[in-house]
This record gives sequence, C-alpha cells and structure tokens, in this order.
Amino acid sequence: GWAGVGAPDAIEALVAAGAKGAVLPTPPPSVDVARGIAAALAPIAAAVKKDSDSEPGSAPSASASTAPTPIGTSGTSTMAGKIIDPTTQALLERERVLLDDAVAFLTESTPSLEEIGLLVEARKGLEELFLLVIVGEFNAGKSSVINAMLGQKALKEGILPTTNEITVLKFGDKPRTEQSKDGFYTQLIPADLLREVNIVDTPGTNVILERQQRLTEEFVPRADLVLFVLSADRPMTESEVKFLSYIRKWGKKVAFVVNKCDRLENQGEVDEVKGFVADNAERLLGVTDPAVLPVSAKAALAAKEKGGGETDFAQLEDYILSFLGAGDKKGKNSGEGLRLKLGTPLQVGTMLFAAAEEILAQERAEAVEELQQAEGVDAAMDKYREAMEADFGAQVQAVRTAMMGAVGRCDDLLDATLRLTNGADLFTTYVLGNGANGAIRERYKKEVLGDSETKLRAAIKEHTGWLARNNDNQLRAYADAVRARGFDPSATDLNLFEREERIAAEEDAAIAAVLAEVAAKQTAAAEAEAKAAEAKARAAAKEAAGDDGAAAGDGADASNDSSKEDSSKEDEDSSLADSLAGPAPAPTSATSLITRASSDLTSPATVAAGFDQAGAARLLEEEVKDAVYSTVGAAGASFFFAVFLSGFLDNFAEDVLAFSLTAAVGYVSVLSLPLKRAETKAKARAVAESFLDEVEAAMKAEFERKVGATTAQVRATTAPWVASAREAEAAVAASQSRRDRISEGMDQLQRDVQSI
Repeated sequence: GWAGVGAPDAIEALVAAGAKGAVLPTPPPSVDVARGIAAALAPIAAAVKKDSDSEPGSAPSASASTAPTPIGTSGTSTMAGKIIDPTTQALLERERVLLDDAVAFLTESTPSLEEIGLLVEARKGLEELFLLVIVGEFNAGKSSVINAMLGQKALKEGILPTTNEITVLKFGDKPRTEQSKDGFYTQLIPADLLREVNIVDTPGTNVILERQQRLTEEFVPRADLVLFVLSADRPMTESEVKFLSYIRKWGKKVAFVVNKCDRLENQGEVDEVKGFVADNAERLLGVTDPAVLPVSAKAALAAKEKGGGETDFAQLEDYILSFLGAGDKKGKNSGEGLRLKLGTPLQVGTMLFAAAEEILAQERAEAVEELQQAEGVDAAMDKYREAMEADFGAQVQAVRTAMMGAVGRCDDLLDATLRLTNGADLFTTYVLGNGANGAIRERYKKEVLGDSETKLRAAIKEHTGWLARNNDNQLRAYADAVRARGFDPSATDLNLFEREERIAAEEDAAIAAVLAEVAAKQTAAAEAEAKAAEAKARAAAKEAAGDDGAAAGDGADASNDSSKEDSSKEDEDSSLADSLAGPAPAPTSATSLITRASSDLTSPATVAAGFDQAGAARLLEEEVKDAVYSTVGAAGASFFFAVFLSGFLDNFAEDVLAFSLTAAVGYVSVLSLPLKRAETKAKARAVAESFLDEVEAAMKAEFERKVGATTAQVRATTAPWVASAREAEAAVAASQSRRDRISEGMDQLQRDVQSI
C-alpha cells in the first residue's frame, strides 16, 4: 500500500530482492502523498538505471528517468510519460470520485434539472486522454508534425493529400486502422505518447465544408489543444483564415505551428513569418500574444531517430507539455490545458450545484410550509373546538329561549289568576264550585304550552344538525387534503362514529319508549283523579244524609247541655276545612314530570320527549288550588273564631271588638295571596330549570362525544401526512447538507487545480 511506498526500509528491501517497479491498487490518497512518489521510488529507479547501463551494447542513459520504457512500444518521443505525473493523477482520481458523487446527488435530489447530462458528459471527459486536434491545409506538414511528436514515422508523408478523412490516433500494441460507426477512422499505433494523448489528424482546411463542419462540431469542442499547422512558405491562406472563423466560437486554445521553417533563408525570415502569423491570429481570434512556434518537423524526426535533438521542435514539445500540465512550471501557459481539463467539469458542476441550491431552497421552503400545515392540524383542531364551544353556547341559548318562553307565559297565567281582584271568582270557583273543572289545565295547554314543544324540538334538532355539519366538514376537508397528497383516509379510520350511528338509529325507538312511559304515567294519574272524585261524591252524599237526620231529631235533643253544643261546633269547623280541601288528589311531584331513558347515551331529543306536559298542567292546577284553599281557609277560620269568642263575652262592645280583631286577621290572610302566587311561580320555574339542566347535559354529552371523535379521527387521518412531511423536510435538509459538502469539495478541488 501507500504506507509501504513511503517507508524507505521497505523500498530498500524490495530493491534488494530484485524489484524493478511497484504496482499499487489505488490512486494516491492525497496530493502530499503523490508528491512523495518520486522520492519514494528513487531506489527502484536507480536500480533500473544500473541494470540498464550494465547490459551489453546498451547506450548510456541521457537522464535518470523515474520509469523504464514500457515493453512492446516503440518511438523516441520526448513527451511520453511526462504529461500526467503522480500529482496530476491524484487530482484526477479525486475529481472522478467527487464528480461521480455529484452526478449521483443531482440525479437523486434534483432530477428536474435538465442540464445534468452536461456534467455526465464532462465527467466522461476525465476518462478520456488529452485530445490534440491537428488542423491545417494539406501539404502543410501535419503528418510530419505528428510523426515528430510520436518519434516515429507512423503516418504517410508526401506532396499529395495523404488524409481524406478524420482519423483519431490512439495507442495500440499493434498498428492497425479501424473505421468507427460514426464514419471516423481510428488508427492504433504503439507509441508511448498515445498512452496519455489522443491525436486527431484531419483533412486539409481546403476540403469540402461538410467535413469542416463535422470536425468543428465533433472534435474542436472536446479538444484540449488545437495545433494549427501552417507552411512557412505560404502561411495564412484563404482557406486557413476561413477555417479559423469556424473554430473561434468555441474559445479553444490554438497554437500555431509554422512548419518547414528550414526552407527559409535565415532567422530573419523566420521571425517575419512568425510575426505575420501572430498579427493575423490576434485579428482573427481576438487574442493577445498568440502562441506561434516555428519548427522543421522532418528534421526533428530525423534527429530523434539518430538519438539527437532539435531545438525548435523541442520548444513545441515543451509548450505542449507545459500547457497540458507538465514541462516548464514557470511558463505563462504552464498547466493551462490540465487546468482546463480538470477545471471545466468542476465549472459545470459548480454551475449545476448553484442551480440545485436554488431548487433545494425552494423545495425546503415548500417542505417547511407543508410541515407547518401538517403539524398545525393539532392547533387547528384546538381552535375548532374553541369555536364550537363558543357556538355551543348559542345552541344552548336557543333551547333555553324556547323553554323559558313557556315559563314566562306560565307567570302571566298565574299573575292573571292568583290576584286579589279575582278573590270573588276564586272563592266561587274553588270554594263554592267544583274547582273550575280543569280550566287551569286547558289554559296551560293553550296559553302556556302553545308551540314551545315544537320550538324546543326544532332547537334540539338544529343542535344535532349543527354538530353533524361542522364535524363532517372537518372530516371531509382533512380527508381531501391527505387524499390529494396520496394517502388513503380509509386506512386510518378509527370507527369512532359507530356509537353515534347506533344512538341515531335507536333514537326513534328510545323516544317511543319514553313517550309510552309518559302516557302510562298520565293514565295512572287520570285513574287516581277519577277515584278521588268518586270518593268526594260519596262523602258529599253521606254528609247530606247526616244533615237530614239531625233536623228530624231536633225536638228530642233540645235538652242537650252546652258541652255537647261546643263539641258539635268543633266538628262543624273541622268539616268546613275538609270541605274546602276536598278529597286528597293524586300526588304529583316536580321530579316525576321527567321520564328518563335507561341508556346512558341518551340524545337530547329523547330527554325532551320525556317531559310530561300533562303532569305539569296538573301540578300547576294543584298549586293554584292549594294557594286558594290556604288563603280562604285562613280567612274562614278567623270568622268562626270570632263567633266562638262572642259566646264568652258579656256585652255588645266586647263582641264588636272580637269581630274587629278577627276581621283584621282575615284581611291579612287574604293579603297573603300574592305571596302564594310568587311561590307558585318559583316552583314552576324550578321545574323548568331542572328540565333544562337535563336537556343541556344531554346536549353537552353529545357535543363532547362528537367533537372529541372528530378531533381524534382528524388527527389519525393526518398522522401519515405529518410523518411524511417530516420525512420530506428532513430529506431536503439532508440534501442541502450533502449539496453543501460536495460543493465545498468542488471549491477546494478547483483551488488545487488552479495551483497546478
């Protein structure tokens, strides 16, 4: 591993064992490690050099190369193995990994970004070697320049056009030519330089326009460097100038190679041609200080084949090496090609990640808003309950208004009945008469009850409907909301409304049962009243018979003493009280007026149906009778008391005084009638309040059940939405963090690339 490479003892042991190189399974983990490769492998390089120098017939090495010439290759290119050094390789591997992560991220997180394909293509470019595109007129010496760079005569040369098609030169163990599906030719050549660089050989610029267009569209945009080869004896021909206009829009680096400079007379002519080319390049390409390199390609190849060098062509090679990343590190173009090759995908990635940042920011805002809506369901349902509770008061008030209207009319009836101005009528009706024959009951039904039952039932029905409408609206709204987001509301149905459906289905039967019980009570009360009336009639008949017997025996009983007369007087007083009160009526109480259903889940309508209106009328009539009898009874008793006192007084003055006192007592007794009226009103109001309490309790229970069930169901319905919204927001937040991390990695890598 890399740790072993960095250990001198390990390297020395390898050299001692006869190692000629080191193979590592992974790229350098960092730039710093890569920079130490040359030093770490120095012992192996020295051993290789020593073995090479010691072989019979071998030539001395011109320099201490850090790597042996690969087996199976040929050529004497001075650029081979120098373009991609370990530091460059480490950067390249870092960028490949980073861009793979970037492409995966964009594909997963921002699939709507249509330009992802640009980064995919840019990433593919890192798998390709450097691309040199050679252009120029035929017979300008393009093939000669390529041969000189390869260090071998791989391409044909001549005064006639030798290239009619676009040909890509690539490394191959054996020379051969293949035609690709797109019509281009691929020529495989065993040359070391082609391990790092692919070279595109093109027809002359003075061929048909179609090929020029294919060349500019297929290869110039991908080129790391364009070598424009011109002939020194006829530079910048019309076709060359025209072709430059085609490639200008791509903004590619163009180096002008002035070939065949050995045909010029002297250096002055070379400088003159060089200046002419530079001026036209500035004018046509809009660049300053263009690269113009005069060479003699054939002479350079001949010198390489003989083991020598050629200064002008070496300058071209140094320029290429420097531009692509190696060579003279102090040159102004040093590493420009490598920076472009590595920097272009990063620039594309930076552009896409800026767009991804905007997309994710928008998605995050939408996810946060969605999450707020989802998590706001609880608060919304709390507000819904508050609003319903506020409206519930109005519903209760509507029921109370319907009931209290009847209570007010009952007060009016009592005010009109139990009043001093009606004293004579009350005495005549209830003392001398037969108790008005149920007149109070009839007036209760017409004047008090009226349409209050209808209004009460309507108010209760409105309450139940109000609950159903509002709860259904809540359930429907949230069901639609989650359904629109792809969730199935039925999957979270808690079946909480089955009980309410059962109550509603059984309500008619419950009301019928309560009404039947109320009717039974009324029947029993009517039977009791009939029996009481029959008993009263028998008592009256018996009393009449007794009076007749007493008249027949008056003569016989004339000698009875005064004590018997007193006893008879007391009996007469008792009979008067009994006759005023009459026989005992059937007992009716306020609590017996309300018939309750057996079920705890009683609806308000069932409670309302259980109120015995006939019993209420009977109770009211009893209260009126009681008020009249108690008032008249007190007054009558005072009169009889005055008669009793006169029997014991001696003179007329004392008799007058006794009757005056009893008259005053009777008057006070009559004045108690308004108090009895107020007491009767209070009793009637108490009955109404008790009934209203039970109705309101049933309404409140119904409210709590239905609103509570609605709240629970809404929360269950929206639970998957809430969970999904949280996951979505967290996923976008994670994507943003991942985007930031990859973006920081690209920024750092761009800085490292710019430092090449």
